[in-house]
Amino acid sequence: MRRKDMYLQYKCEMCAFDGVDGLTDPLWWTYLADYDLFTSHKDAEWIPIIDGKDEVGFMVVLKGELTKGHGVDYFIWDTYTVPSHRRKGLMKKAVIDYMSKHPGKYGLVMMDKNTPSHLFWEATIGEFDEVRSWVWPGCHLFIVRKEEE
Repeated sequence: MRRKDMYLQYKCEMCAFDGVDGLTDPLWWTYLADYDLFTSHKDAEWIPIIDGKDEVGFMVVLKGELTKGHGVDYFIWDTYTVPSHRRKGLMKKAVIDYMSKHPGKYGLVMMDKNTPSHLFWEATIGEFDEVRSWVWPGCHLFIVRKEEE
């Protein structure tokens, strides 16, 4: 699957948590703008999730000027694995590997209605050295720290 198609599939799945059809969302064009930013900005890193020889997901990490003033070194902005490759531990391994190579303070946001995301991050954040969270309307913000090993 092409990366842009995978990103659009991800955004459509996220829209469903708010009861919106991502394909008819009048703001669908913003998804493409996000994709363009995440794949071209010097401080946005698109990390492919690989299963065998196939790219089956991605993690988008923001850093540098894209996190300036937010109290974090990195922001895990989006994570996605295509449905047929979920529950294999691919994303958890990618997150822990990335954070082990790049120690610091990380931010991440989860939509309240995205129960699978909550379960994933609850199982994953136990690997970190510090966890703080806040509730915003409709979502949760987590700040986690991974120390150098």
